[in-house]
Amino acid sequence: MYSDINPLENDAEARVLTLSSPALKDYLKETNVKSNNYSSQTLFKFLGGEKKLQEFLATNYKLNDDKIHLYTGSGLPAIVNGVRKDNYATCEVMTELVNALKESSEKQDSSLSDIMAVPGADQGTFRRRLNGDETKNGFMAKTGTLMHTSTLSGALSTKSGISFFGVFNQTSDIVSAKTVQDAMVHTIIADLGGVSRFPYNPEPFFTIDDREKMKKFGMDEDAFLPFEVPVK
Repeated sequence: MYSDINPLENDAEARVLTLSSPALKDYLKETNVKSNNYSSQTLFKFLGGEKKLQEFLATNYKLNDDKIHLYTGSGLPAIVNGVRKDNYATCEVMTELVNALKESSEKQDSSLSDIMAVPGADQGTFRRRLNGDETKNGFMAKTGTLMHTSTLSGALSTKSGISFFGVFNQTSDIVSAKTVQDAMVHTIIADLGGVSRFPYNPEPFFTIDDREKMKKFGMDEDAFLPFEVPVK
């Protein structure tokens, strides 16, 4: 039934619960940890799509089509005038952008670990790789996997400080590419003196923000978890 007015407006016993959305960084974190193509494409379109993003990269980082071009936010190919178009970027550009992301997040009283996955603590695409004691809470990274490409890029926290890295493999042998990437991460960390662990504890992603208000109403937090997260 639909009503133009609030039928409970003058009801003294009525309880009103207003739930707000999580912060954008929480959506970005969940998207990056799980490599969620749908949410990344949705954000991409909401922010203006291909044209606006290319303008942003050119204006803020002086990056033009010769170094990077994103046709989609998901990383999946786009069909433009009947021709397949794939996103592309150089390894150097990606390390520069991870650095820029770190600086931007810190200006907003946040951190890179609030946005990117922390292998060894976060699950998602790192649940079966780079999660041992040698690397746990020692770096932040994002994977990228398509039929003919496998990539890994992020920031290492080592005894030498924060270092940005990228490993791009163009091959259909994805398993071997990931093996090479993992080995390179271990080698780089060792060359830089070993990991310098940072405090980090993963938090489940909720689709609402005001959990305290929800508890006051006796509502179950588990009802607001995304379906991908197992409820304990």
